[in-house]
Amino acid sequence: MKTDEFTRKRIKPMLKLPGYIEKIMAELRKEGYACFVVGGAVRDMMAGEKPWDWDLATDAPLGNVLKIFPKATVISEELSVVRIRSAEDEKNDEADLGYVDVARLRKEKYAPESFGIPSEIIFTNSIESDLERRDFTVNAMACSIEVELIDPYGGAEDVSKRVLKMVGEPLTRLEEDPVRILRAIRLVAERNYSFSGSLQRAIAEKADLLIHISKDRVRDEFVRIVTGENAAKAIEVAEDAGVLKWITGIDKPLKRLKPLQLLNPNSYSNISERNAATLKDYRILLSLCVFYRRYFEEDALEAIEYLNYSGKTAKVIKDAIMTGNRLSNISDKFELKEYIAEYGFEFYDLMEDVLRIEEESDSKAAKMRRARLEAAAEIQRENDPLTIKDLAVNGDDITKLGATGKTVGLVLEHLAKQVRRNPEINDREKLLKIAEEMMKWNLK
Repeated sequence: MKTDEFTRKRIKPMLKLPGYIEKIMAELRKEGYACFVVGGAVRDMMAGEKPWDWDLATDAPLGNVLKIFPKATVISEELSVVRIRSAEDEKNDEADLGYVDVARLRKEKYAPESFGIPSEIIFTNSIESDLERRDFTVNAMACSIEVELIDPYGGAEDVSKRVLKMVGEPLTRLEEDPVRILRAIRLVAERNYSFSGSLQRAIAEKADLLIHISKDRVRDEFVRIVTGENAAKAIEVAEDAGVLKWITGIDKPLKRLKPLQLLNPNSYSNISERNAATLKDYRILLSLCVFYRRYFEEDALEAIEYLNYSGKTAKVIKDAIMTGNRLSNISDKFELKEYIAEYGFEFYDLMEDVLRIEEESDSKAAKMRRARLEAAAEIQRENDPLTIKDLAVNGDDITKLGATGKTVGLVLEHLAKQVRRNPEINDREKLLKIAEEMMKWNLK
């Protein structure tokens, strides 16, 4: 509950603002405007953690902010939010986030069944009024440039206890914006928070309001949940609260064939140069594959369609669902070549990590996986031919032998299969002879 008087404390020994944040705040102060660090950055600093992003709140009107920071980008004119990028020549770790969002202090009102879209936005000069609209007590703190903490709802204490409490009446606040349900679960996944009893009951009661939230928004939140360091805990919380069915579109439990804690892919045994440049994307794909493989195939495919993943992402997850068991049973080098030729080394790397997570306690599976990894490394080291493009002949060569249409592709596929089994025959003359023999069997 809100205290009678707003809590303000000087906590300079606890917090340290990056230089580029102080510069932005100082520029606004110089022009006579108030400015505060708000939201997750204050929460994370209070927990002794490095903030992932920085949000500032000011009483300066949008036009005035743009005059002070002419290179700023307007993110939302309606909400008076701009994005200020840190100086390009700032060569220090403080600039690694790249930008700061600055919003005007505001209050919000919601009409019934508005589901996250305020019916009225009222700009204000009061930081306390701005904090009143925020979701959880741990997010309803602000910090001035003098490093004075403004904490009207006891957020600092809740940070220390790692507990999520709603600002205001939980049922009402979730009705205003059901996305707050997903944000709460995300804080479990990313920052290892737990729910207060009142919030837990409210989420269970209002979970069905997520049907009114766009699939794109649900998907974006879920990706952050499933890639969090505490994803397993968050997924269990979501399932127990009846939220998971609004993420997957299916009202069926996860199949508990393996311990759910294995969902956390905190290390990557098979990360390769092919994937290292896109480690964030790799982590997302790995986490999604592990999650959806915990449903039976038919249910998993339905759940993937429900959240409208991009074509490439959907294909990778579906392939992981349908081919993982095939890879798990491969113990022959030729079979491994067949698999890699069909799906590529990048997907193979991914699937080996999926299986490593799923089969972590299975010594027999681990032994087979090590053998596959050694075979794959040898295939790469020897540069063994795997696909049609690796052949010493091409389509034109086969056409000159008299093949037409689909027959050309059939001959090349047959040659590629032969070469995967016997790399030494990948010689132009040898392959042309094999192709000629095939042509005699009326494959024209």
